[in-house]
Amino acid sequence: MIDFQTDPSRYRHWKLSFDGPVATLTMDVDPSAPLLGGYELKLNSYDLGVDIELADAVTRLRFEHPEVGAVILRSGNPGVFCAGANIRMLAKASHGHKVNFCKFTNETRLAIEDACANSNQHGRAEPSQRLLRVGELVRHALADMLARGEVHDPVLENHLVTVPEVRMSPDLRLATIYVMPLGGRDATDVVAALERNKRYVRGEIARRVNLKFAPEIRFRVDERFDEAERIEKLLRTPVVQRDLESEKESGDEKDES
Repeated sequence: MIDFQTDPSRYRHWKLSFDGPVATLTMDVDPSAPLLGGYELKLNSYDLGVDIELADAVTRLRFEHPEVGAVILRSGNPGVFCAGANIRMLAKASHGHKVNFCKFTNETRLAIEDACANSNQHGRAEPSQRLLRVGELVRHALADMLARGEVHDPVLENHLVTVPEVRMSPDLRLATIYVMPLGGRDATDVVAALERNKRYVRGEIARRVNLKFAPEIRFRVDERFDEAERIEKLLRTPVVQRDLESEKESGDEKDES
């Protein structure tokens, strides 16, 4: 009989930690602890036992930790996030077990989506090393094309464009490319020019980066520099400077005492 009752002190496959309003849920599957026995849970592959723990963690985070506003989901296995459902488990399981396994994992997914939609919690999966590596390859390919002037467009020819980051979707079929013209000048026009040349850029990326599928691409303005500038201006305002000076004086008084 399968026992669905568990708690964090009994987890074999997940680690749950807290840092104020942020919780981190780390998937670190124990290969030697399958639910049914007779197979290993290699490369963070999962069986029903792994998902029972995940479902328990999702429920506890939502109803026992209302102070948590963000949940980071990450892997404790270097180089891979999750290899998916364990193939050997599926091969030896009965039809009924496979059906219930699929139902239970789907209910867990729905519980995560409901928590994001109807509570204060929002999940964020940490990108795997593979996503980061592919994103960097795409970024380098486009940056090289722009540096060589290979994307022929009058707007791009008059701007020096940097590519600070490329974010890949989990299935590697979509690349979100963040760009910024030097000095932030005409950023909207630069993005529009890249969109006009999307077909050519996508074809060149597919030729230069060895992937099974050529990813769809979309361009976005990298607004991190604007945000940094906004924070810098905020720190220079008289009100903030006065507060910082007060804290400094208070610290000096404590040191003297």
